[in-house]
Amino acid sequence: MERGWGLDASFAYLHEIPLSKYPFVHDFQELFRHVVDYSVILILESGIKKSDFITTENYHIRLKPNTAKIPIEKIKENFNRRYDFNKKQHALENIMFENARIFGKYLSGKTNVIEFRIPDLKITRVDSQDMLSKIISIDPEKRKELGINKSTLWYQQKKIKEDKSIKMYNKTKVKIN
Repeated sequence: MERGWGLDASFAYLHEIPLSKYPFVHDFQELFRHVVDYSVILILESGIKKSDFITTENYHIRLKPNTAKIPIEKIKENFNRRYDFNKKQHALENIMFENARIFGKYLSGKTNVIEFRIPDLKITRVDSQDMLSKIISIDPEKRKELGINKSTLWYQQKKIKEDKSIKMYNKTKVKIN
């Protein structure tokens, strides 16, 4: 069953695309672009490397085929997550449909107010402030006791001071308390 709210998908407000396409879809996706941006940030923080890219004969830089699957999977994962919406948990697909319905009501004159409802994207970090403070306070004696390499600790502390993300592995001899 196809859903329709009287919207013409060939009419656009923001994008110019050939008539054979549906530019309205591209306009509407702007409401949810933050999910894609967030997915890209997660991928970059996960440690994508220079070696994951190739340069084509035309000097275009592209992801290697195996690496190209990573953004697709991460974006798919974030779009399929459940978000708080209308006092329930919904996937973004349902939330997008609801916003299209709201827009259709506004365009057809059934309502005089348009208010898109987009759920907040909760960003979580592994490196809590408490953990970062503990890493910063490790002295040479504690470093040796924990079995942390001198240069590793120096780089981690440097990144923390520069407000950059760090990677943490559970490879120490003793837990940091």
